[in-house]
Amino acid sequence: MATWLDPHVQAKGVAGGLGRRIGWSSYVGPRTNFSTDIPTWGKITLSHLTPYINSKRNVDLFPVSINCLVDDPEQVFDLIASDLQNEQTTGGAALLNKMRASTQLLDQPVSVNFTW
Repeated sequence: MATWLDPHVQAKGVAGGLGRRIGWSSYVGPRTNFSTDIPTWGKITLSHLTPYINSKRNVDLFPVSINCLVDDPEQVFDLIASDLQNEQTTGGAALLNKMRASTQLLDQPVSVNFTW
């Protein structure tokens, strides 16, 4: 069952938006066609990372599905694992070597000038 997490709406100003704001909102539910009834808004249908334009208010929503934040990286990891297994089966190592090189580059220290 999908759940609307209304307390997590954070409205931010949008430059050039003629006084409109966009609220980052999160919900537990499917990627598309998530129907909910918000007492102050009425019944609306949302989709993950697809802005919902509210013509009756000056606040629009940018919905984020919590399910997708978990499922999307998991699918990517499964795809990478499958590609690595296929490469290993054929005796290749190009993808594995590229992943190792990328990891080594990301592991290098970076100088940062930060003032608090």
